[in-house]
Amino acid sequence: MKIEEKRLENKFKVIYAKDNSNPLISLQLYIRVGSAWEKREEAGFSHFTEHLVFKSTRKFPANQIMEKITFLGGQINAYTEYDSTCFYLTLPAKYYAEGLEILAEIGQNANFNETEFQSEKSVVIEELKQINNNPEEFFVEKIAQDYFTKNRYKNPIIGNLPSLQSATKEKLMNFYHKYYIPENSFLVVAGDFQENRIFDSINLYFGSWKRSKIKKIKPENDDFPVQPKIVSVSKKISNELIAFVFPDVAESHPDSNALYLAFKAFAIGKNSILYQRLFNREQLIDHLKVHSFSGKNNGAALILIMPKKGASIDKIIEITLQELNTFHKFGLTETQIEEKKKEFLFSYKYSFEYVESLASSLGNEEILTHYANFLEYPQKLRKINVSDVMNVIRKYFSLEKLAVYKMGTKPLNSDKILQKINRLLQSKHTTPKKENFREELLPNGIKLIFKKVTGKPTIGISADFEISQLNETIENRGINLFSSGLLLYGNEKRDYRQFLDFCHLNGINFGIHHDTETTAVSMKCFRENLYTTLELFADVYLTPIFPNEYLQNLKSTYISNLDRMKDYPEYWARYLWKNMIFGKNSNLVSKEGKKSDIRKVTLSKIK
Repeated sequence: MKIEEKRLENKFKVIYAKDNSNPLISLQLYIRVGSAWEKREEAGFSHFTEHLVFKSTRKFPANQIMEKITFLGGQINAYTEYDSTCFYLTLPAKYYAEGLEILAEIGQNANFNETEFQSEKSVVIEELKQINNNPEEFFVEKIAQDYFTKNRYKNPIIGNLPSLQSATKEKLMNFYHKYYIPENSFLVVAGDFQENRIFDSINLYFGSWKRSKIKKIKPENDDFPVQPKIVSVSKKISNELIAFVFPDVAESHPDSNALYLAFKAFAIGKNSILYQRLFNREQLIDHLKVHSFSGKNNGAALILIMPKKGASIDKIIEITLQELNTFHKFGLTETQIEEKKKEFLFSYKYSFEYVESLASSLGNEEILTHYANFLEYPQKLRKINVSDVMNVIRKYFSLEKLAVYKMGTKPLNSDKILQKINRLLQSKHTTPKKENFREELLPNGIKLIFKKVTGKPTIGISADFEISQLNETIENRGINLFSSGLLLYGNEKRDYRQFLDFCHLNGINFGIHHDTETTAVSMKCFRENLYTTLELFADVYLTPIFPNEYLQNLKSTYISNLDRMKDYPEYWARYLWKNMIFGKNSNLVSKEGKKSDIRKVTLSKIK
């Protein structure tokens, strides 16, 4: 695929990639400002401005942008990050000019009035307050504010209350005109278009955008830690949260790709070292996630752990320290590294599947480094060797650089944890077309529906079953959730770990979805692995072994999720609303039922 760039006379940059496989186009306007590049008195203005520019522009007043996009059959949205603000829309390719006009209006001609400003100000301030009601977001924000001193990634994307309360329409308009300029912005176009026609429209709508000088804030980085840190955050929540924080580097740093590979192996995904140990083997946690505070600057990565109800926090910390110490000592084998590289290459290839994902990949890389680096990624990845990975593990996964955080009512025993770390340190170093469908009916009654899409290297498969929570009675609530969910945890040919490894090594995405009215198995693979994927599906569906240890682990996790629901007001409100509408014993309330229902689920009932 050919990906190119052009600059207009006003220095506005356009990155474009043709994909004629479907009559769609993705247009994404990026502004090089986010919370990390705001002045102190502008905290939260990037996010606030992102909200406001949709409200009214010179040509599209009074929320007409959303109406216009809906009329065209498209979708539009926006987001703000630490390093950028992005407005993205996808629509039928024949409406490319209308899409460009809308983005040009957003970038150049916002003119929200005082009423719209005050209305959105209330929304953003309320959004800020709601963070306190989301334990995970609150905890992550507290960690960033404590971990960093100078680094601007400590600033919450949404801003802070004093800054937002003192914001005025005039201040926001000044911010808008300061940063929303052609030299500080760029456009990404991906999809079905003719180059000469689309650039006529781009010049028409963006060519008159007036240039302006901008004085950017210089990035500030903290030195990486030289000694471990233990911090407790006091907050009353149902289940405590733990986080392990490590240094992370900017996308442009020479260590970036090798370090991400190491993080992936250690803690990202269900086949990672830490997840396998804490969730599958020890059954101490419900969830494990990785958050990153890095991009254009160096920063930090944190492993966020949600323990099971009643699980020993001390044991979770001790096991994590053990695994980290082992990882630091021995790293990864060449085989393990090659497996991860293969996973990354599959993921990279999938980014070309949809015009939205391609445009997003190019835009994000342009923000952080240069879009050309996205195209060079496979070559850079293949060059990573054992020595590269071992170097980053030794450098960044060191116990001396580790910070441990916990949120809950009881503080951590800092002295005890530091003693464990010091003991480990003493012995640390060793080595677009007509929709044509085809239907077939197998002799056993299974209906098959085919649609061939040319120009795509991937194949999507979905198998739907007319069984769901609607089929459940009061005696067997949750049975479908556990019966279908356990299909993934082993069959006569492969156990759960072998199943995960097989999927990753062959680039297969495999999932089960438990919806109210149906249960579906979804798969995605590359053309060359179609028959392998279908064979895997047959193994999963026809020969499951329903291992009891995973059933008990899943039951414990879903019970913990129900206990934790009160910590998340939006989910708790929805749960109470469904109880009120359908009755507390209805099979429409939730797919897992109540805690008493979960406890009654047994292997014999599942089989």
